Amino acid sequence: MQSPCITPAHSIYTINCGLSCELSALNIGKVFEFLRQNAYVTTDDIALADVVLINSCCVISGKRKLVRSALEMTLGKNHIEKIILFGCFAGIQTGNIRNIIKIPSKSIEQIDDCFEHHISIQDIEIQGINQHIFMPYQASFDTGLNYVLISQGCVNKCSYCNIKNAKGEVQSRPVDEIVEDIRKRVTDDANEFILAADDCGSYGRDIRTDIVSLIRKIFASDPRIRLRLHYLFPRVLIEYEQAFMALFATGRITYVNFPIQSGAQRILNLMNRSYDIVQVLHIVSRIKRMSPQIWLYTHIIVNFPTETERDLQASLHAASVFDEALFMNYSKNPLTPAFRLPDVDKKQKQRTLKTVSVFLKNNHKGLLIDSDSGAPL
Repeated sequence: MQSPCITPAHSIYTINCGLSCELSALNIGKVFEFLRQNAYVTTDDIALADVVLINSCCVISGKRKLVRSALEMTLGKNHIEKIILFGCFAGIQTGNIRNIIKIPSKSIEQIDDCFEHHISIQDIEIQGINQHIFMPYQASFDTGLNYVLISQGCVNKCSYCNIKNAKGEVQSRPVDEIVEDIRKRVTDDANEFILAADDCGSYGRDIRTDIVSLIRKIFASDPRIRLRLHYLFPRVLIEYEQAFMALFATGRITYVNFPIQSGAQRILNLMNRSYDIVQVLHIVSRIKRMSPQIWLYTHIIVNFPTETERDLQASLHAASVFDEALFMNYSKNPLTPAFRLPDVDKKQKQRTLKTVSVFLKNNHKGLLIDSDSGAPL
């Protein structure tokens, strides 16, 4: 990339389309802090802006529509000199449009190439999520948590997921770097950290280590440290069952998100998520018995192509094993293999959403999210 085209003389207007993703909030929060430390001026009035920064998301159709609307609106403003499209939508195939500079989340260092600066984006450190730029979907979210990014991307190949298109294979931070990052931040009053990643279970596969080894070294560095795991692909539980049991037995892991996505093995096979759901649920139940205070969270997709009432009931049963569940109405991603699968009948979709709503109202903590709007149903 050529010399920076944006200077502190420019006024910047921001649009945040990634309100409910923790990794997105961490990344855009880092960019905002970069702008602040480099004395950039931001404005709440697009009429006064020279540059528009759009933080994007590509996971569900509603978020993609929001990004496209933001781009269309901004491109219609003739006074805007540059548009920075940041985030996961910038990492998928969106074509080339005049005045748009695309910076994927996985390439956040490119911010330095676009913005004149005296402090690099790689020297910016943020410890938590600014609640003004994040709307959590879960009751268990804690605004006071310390976040530590351990990796981006993943090794999995889920048939419906756009994140792999946006971020590619896993890129892990070195173990010693993560351990030192946590060690220098831990105090008696701030000793709980959340390990953030697109998939904590993919951590280390590119650098000849794994998530279990990382956790062991973090725990060994300071006995005060407690951890939460942002996302943990369920297959990892089976691969490292006994090692994880020893870690959970310490009581120092206080929260895990196991995104099972479905309780029906047939649907999991269509999703290309290679694990035995019965075995996973058995291990999850065992974890809860061993460590009753731990908060176990999961994600479940409903109305996935060909899903039947029997499949749905299997997912509701699986959700009951967890303390909290986020149900997401399936969203078609054109760049994924699942896009070619036949849709669920519209009437069946509505019955499913009603069934899940009743389940949540009567039996369980959690939310049902609409794929078109990204809002709770």
